[in-house]
Amino acid sequence: MKMHRSDLRESLLSESTIPGRGTLAMAMAIVVVLAMALIAMLLWENWANRSRALADARLSVYHESRVLGESALTTMEIADLALAHVAEDVRRQGDGAVLDVPLLTGILQSINPWFPSPAGLSVHDGDGRIVAAIGLVQAAEDVSNLAFFRDHQKGSLEYAISAEGPPARIRLSRRLATQSDDFAGVVSAVIDAAALDLSRGLDVTRRVDGAALVLRSGEALTMWPSTIGHKSDLTDIGDLPPFAQIPRSALTARGIEIIETDATVIAVAPVRNAPFLVAAAISKDRILSDWRSSSWLVFMAVIAIVALIGIVGIWLSHRQARRRAVIEGRLRVLSRAVEDSPIMTLITDSGGRIEYANRKLEDVTGYLREEILGQTPRILKSGDTSPATYGTLWRTILGGEEWSGVVRNRKKDGELFWASLLISPIKDRRGRITNFVGVAEDITDRIEKEMHRRQLEKAQALGCLAGGVAHEFNNMLMPILGMTGEVMHTLPAASSERGMLELAMQGAEKARDLIQRILVFTDDDPDRWCAHDVSDLVNGCLAMSSVAIPQNITLETSIPPDIGWVYANIVQIEAAMINLVSNAVHAMKTRKGTLGVTLVRADPNEPDWKFPADLRLVPHAVIQVSDTGNGIAPEIIGQIFDPFFTTREVGQGAGLGLAIVHGVVTAHGGALTVDSTVDAGTTFSIFLPLIDPHSGLSATSIQQTP
Repeated sequence: MKMHRSDLRESLLSESTIPGRGTLAMAMAIVVVLAMALIAMLLWENWANRSRALADARLSVYHESRVLGESALTTMEIADLALAHVAEDVRRQGDGAVLDVPLLTGILQSINPWFPSPAGLSVHDGDGRIVAAIGLVQAAEDVSNLAFFRDHQKGSLEYAISAEGPPARIRLSRRLATQSDDFAGVVSAVIDAAALDLSRGLDVTRRVDGAALVLRSGEALTMWPSTIGHKSDLTDIGDLPPFAQIPRSALTARGIEIIETDATVIAVAPVRNAPFLVAAAISKDRILSDWRSSSWLVFMAVIAIVALIGIVGIWLSHRQARRRAVIEGRLRVLSRAVEDSPIMTLITDSGGRIEYANRKLEDVTGYLREEILGQTPRILKSGDTSPATYGTLWRTILGGEEWSGVVRNRKKDGELFWASLLISPIKDRRGRITNFVGVAEDITDRIEKEMHRRQLEKAQALGCLAGGVAHEFNNMLMPILGMTGEVMHTLPAASSERGMLELAMQGAEKARDLIQRILVFTDDDPDRWCAHDVSDLVNGCLAMSSVAIPQNITLETSIPPDIGWVYANIVQIEAAMINLVSNAVHAMKTRKGTLGVTLVRADPNEPDWKFPADLRLVPHAVIQVSDTGNGIAPEIIGQIFDPFFTTREVGQGAGLGLAIVHGVVTAHGGALTVDSTVDAGTTFSIFLPLIDPHSGLSATSIQQTP
């Protein structure tokens, strides 16, 4: 059974399970075990050699019978092609061609070289009388009473192979037809069975003792070597020495069949479309002669090897003991270092299945070691890392190179975390990759702090830019609004010029409203900051923003009293709440939905709360605004707090709402988080630090408190 790395480490560190501790008794025990194993190997090898010899014999007769059968089949297929050529020529020459002796004789002579010698070719008319012949055919031969002719005459057979004798011959025949496909006669060839030349391509002297062509009725057409029978007689195969014990059932086989008798190994192979088979045989005395002579030599050699192994074993046992002591010490140090490392460590096989995981990986992911051994690292995939990244990773490490990068993984409880990952291939002495080792560090806090820092810098930069631009732009709008109004009063109400000025006035007023929203974000008037009961603050903000909620949206609130006090700029908090409620209403504008506003207290000592990065670990009031709208796509959720980023259509938003909310919350020493699921809805959470209302805090102290 394959042992996982964690189990292997324990076994190697256990002194009781490390073999070869270096004692003489252990060395002698090894020698005795080796000697007993070699004796058992001798007996097994002796029997295996005998089995292999018999297996080689079976393979030899199988091969030779198949080769001979294919050779005979090839000869007959070539002969059939020649006969088919004659049939086609007769059909092409016309209805009288079968009686044209010179023509037929010429055709037979042209195909005669295609047949093994001696052979005979003949053409018989529709009554079975011979028309033309060459070779072994008797001049007066009449085949009208023979079975093959009758089958051709009936039209049930186009091509046939049959055996005749004595003397033993093979006849191949093909039906002749007129152009109207009427029976015109038969062209046939008789081949001396011995002409097939069984010895051609057949190494009988080395691999088999004899071979024969055998009819399914049991008569042998021809044998090789000829000393085991008469070539010209139809001899029963049971009368031939190598085949004396062959069972008759083997002659009906449809495929190659191997028979092992007490004295012989025989293979019988049928020849396709022919009434005969090929048999090859080899005697067991010949098969086992070499095995008997080599058995004693092998036995003596093994005895000498046992003695040599005994001497070498004693020497190696002492050497092994010294080496194991060094390896054991190094392994113990290395194993302890990896096991107690503050870095997650994972070892997989070459196919990616996990073989080892250290304690730190258990602590970070929540998976027990037993749960992930045998799994693949896909168990940690979150789906947030692109397939292209994983493709690059595998191409790199399978190419024998190291890969490093940052991926986002998922813990057992579903929580996501960022990991800085380094994967290296481990190679054996031949350069083949046997394992991969991955080391990873949980950098979630680092990334979240960096993201929070960047967002804070964006908010601060936006505040500085917005404040300066808004004041200057407001100063430019004032005369535009004033002058436009004055001119409008001097024009008739129905004039086209007054209508154009009204449009200009509306655009300028929208610009002024946008500036006012930006100025709320940059409002740093100390007089607007004071301590507020957070429940009253949220109720007041909700009363202002709930006016714009349409009838298709249901408002659900949960604002308990006595949550605590916060130090806040009420104008900015109201603007932030109005922005969040407006966004929620917009997300549900085309459907019925639910707008939820809840207020809860979050204590850093409670395990259910995970505070955002860089947030002070003090009690906070959490204002949650949720909707049941379309949700936010994962690929853009990291950009929603960026200034001027919007998914709304042109003219429906400037992309400043969430940036303003984030800036307001950050200015209050809090944090803004978002949790969204596509097609399920979105929840924004505002974290505001709770204070003692009599502590005398200022806006500056709230923003600068670490």
